Amino acid sequence: MFGGHGLFRDGIMFAIVLKGGLYFKVDDVSRIHFTKRNLPAFTYLSKGRTVRLGYHEAPADALEDETVMAEWCRLGWQAALRSKRAT
Repeated sequence: MFGGHGLFRDGIMFAIVLKGGLYFKVDDVSRIHFTKRNLPAFTYLSKGRTVRLGYHEAPADALEDETVMAEWCRLGWQAALRSKRAT
């Protein structure tokens, strides 16, 4: 998947691993948790334009604590579910 890997639950992607980083799915409901912590969106350059995906970087403390990681995974999963229901 475009040079990275998707993390799936029940066939729904809720996170991606790209360029050495972990990014969780975000939506209008969950974005505030990421912006409060200044966690950037995943972006890439395509045809001279910056493209922003609906995924934001995981916080460093999530990579060090499984309880914290579970909470951020839950946020990504819930955003992915809401996104799927909207389609």
